[in-house]
Amino acid sequence: MNKAFLTANDDSLERSRCGGHLWLNAALFFFFFAVEHIARVICVYVPPHHTW
Repeated sequence: MNKAFLTANDDSLERSRCGGHLWLNAALFFFFFAVEHIARVICVYVPPHHTW
């Protein structure tokens, strides 16, 4: 049972190594880019209570 589980795990690891990390990195990149963009928009359009 453990051997079958490990084999299935290795298979999924190989599959994720082929394309999973690329998609994960892209998703993280776009997520952080969107968060940074939203933060910039808020900083621009919300009147600041103190100068930076």
